[in-house]
Amino acid sequence: MLDNTLYKLKNNKELTIGFFGGSITEGAGASDASRTSWRGSVMRWFRERYPDHEIREIQAAIGGTGSSLGIFRCERDLLSKKPDLVFMEYSVNDGLGDYDTIMTDSETIVRKIYASDPHTDIVYVHTTTKYLSDHIASGGEYTARSAHSAVMHRYGIPQTDVGEILRSKVRENDVWGISESKELYLMLVQTDKEALPIILARLKQAGLVCRQIDEELTGNNRTGENK
Repeated sequence: MLDNTLYKLKNNKELTIGFFGGSITEGAGASDASRTSWRGSVMRWFRERYPDHEIREIQAAIGGTGSSLGIFRCERDLLSKKPDLVFMEYSVNDGLGDYDTIMTDSETIVRKIYASDPHTDIVYVHTTTKYLSDHIASGGEYTARSAHSAVMHRYGIPQTDVGEILRSKVRENDVWGISESKELYLMLVQTDKEALPIILARLKQAGLVCRQIDEELTGNNRTGENK
């Protein structure tokens, strides 16, 4: 898991990280999208943790777009820049669309990434909105999350769901009512509002990025080898 990421950090002292998704990943609404969005904060985490490495970013997220458009811009916006690690986030914008269509679009993106470079690591990050969370609470299915998750399971791609745990933080902060949707959105896009620790904690719990890379690079596990 994340073997390519580990190999590049340990042997090449460099890593190119791509972010592919919608406005939550783009950072629309954050005070500084390049710094306080979850994307910017993850980049900062890598750069602070590995100050002697060259950590490059590919910002390929566009607000209001789903995986159907992602298929057509994948090569131009993401793959042409040769990412080593890709964070993918499309569940919210694909929302309650047709399950089979979303699954096909998701798999097409994954296959495009692997066709470009089969060593590329992918991490899928599920997020949410008040509307989608309320839909689930009323007994509905979050179609896009189910479809994307099925594809990630098929390809053995690690994934994590930060949406619901962030929504619980909104409840704890007692900001229900007219501001709830806005507050949830801000917590997702602006990580100085507690989202980054939650995201990193979830990634750690899933055995991703932080803990695994730290253990691998300090020699507590096997030496990273390119796939």
